[in-house]
Amino acid sequence: MRINDIFKLVSAYILERDLDRRLDVKEIHRYQDKKFRKIFKIAMKTRFYRDMYRDMIDFSRNLTLDDLGVLPLIGRENIMKAHLKDLIPEGFRGNIFKVSTSGSTGKPLILLNDEFTALRCLLAFADELRAHGIDWRKDKISIIGDFSFLGPEHNYMKIFSSFFPIPKKNFQLLDVGMSIKSIMSELEKFRPDFLGGYPPIIKGLSYLKKLGMGEKLQPRVIATSGSYLDNSTKRVIRDAFDANLFDSYSSAEAGAIAHQCEEGNYHIHPELLYIEVLDDHGMRVSDGEEGYIVVTKLYGNVSPLIRYKGLGDRVKLIGVGCECGRKSIIISDIRGRRVDPIITKDHKLISPFAITRILCEFADKGLKLEGFHILQKHIDEIEIFLDAEDPDIEMIRELEKSLSRILGGVKINIKFVKHLKKNIPLVESKVDYEALVC
Repeated sequence: MRINDIFKLVSAYILERDLDRRLDVKEIHRYQDKKFRKIFKIAMKTRFYRDMYRDMIDFSRNLTLDDLGVLPLIGRENIMKAHLKDLIPEGFRGNIFKVSTSGSTGKPLILLNDEFTALRCLLAFADELRAHGIDWRKDKISIIGDFSFLGPEHNYMKIFSSFFPIPKKNFQLLDVGMSIKSIMSELEKFRPDFLGGYPPIIKGLSYLKKLGMGEKLQPRVIATSGSYLDNSTKRVIRDAFDANLFDSYSSAEAGAIAHQCEEGNYHIHPELLYIEVLDDHGMRVSDGEEGYIVVTKLYGNVSPLIRYKGLGDRVKLIGVGCECGRKSIIISDIRGRRVDPIITKDHKLISPFAITRILCEFADKGLKLEGFHILQKHIDEIEIFLDAEDPDIEMIRELEKSLSRILGGVKINIKFVKHLKKNIPLVESKVDYEALVC
């Protein structure tokens, strides 16, 4: 890591810890504005943003957060059409790695990231744990994540372990591609104080817990992240585990976005992001109103995000004011990126991300995938709807074989569509697993 990045990381640890408790609303905005001006300079060193803003703004102008409205919104499609090298600022010499979204929005996206960005994001997650009584240096931590080659958890933990050796007695990393029963078995052996993972995976573990498995699995704290946590899933998890449950709102592109505090409210990380909540006409909503979230990252060396709307999530803007003492913006009713586990004939749960990962891998191989929807109609039948441009038949056959290997004897029907329906779960199962096994 570059010396400058080490200095920035140490500064962040000292100056930005509990920032929204120490500063008032106006001071937070001024701090964000200072960081935005630095990020904007980095963005203007990339070909992507110079081309995006060409003939739109005066490059010599010193823009502030109050000027964001003059800048265009950036979508996934803009980044997907660009060359990855166009997102690297001129003159940057640090280590870069690829990271892929899980595909939980229906459009897998590959971005570039750097060591500082990964460690800064993990530092924010450590702060979230600390707020709920977990010390990553002392407590036993189990994380169920996407540890495939392009998965964000794989690269982040690889970088983290290169700077801070991870003691095996304290950390357990389990891949979402494992069967739910195998995950439960490993967790029961480890007996973590903290358990973190995608909502559908924790939900699957909750069902097994109700069946009598995992008697020795009794974490003090459980955190979900990576996809939509609905009220039904919350209820199932709380019924199965006697643990403090909180949700961490994050994405592969934007990193840590918000987290639930001790009072259960979602606080934006003001030191990492500036958010806008816009209505369907692109206008900012008032407190108490719903809209889609737009993020501007205030840190990182490559792949800057300014007015990025590609998360595809809708939220309600609450405003500021919480009994926990934080003065950061609060959001609620986060909707989007819902995924269900797939259920096999022998009543096994298969992680939805084991399937979306395969689709992401084929997109990386050249499958021009605009989006997809996975529907389990019956216990032995799955339909996969692909919005793909000029699909290669041989590649589709290989895709079907790859899916069959993890789905076993389930019948797979791949169908091509021009446009996918909106506001439907990405991975949807009509099979009632709880009724099958309970």
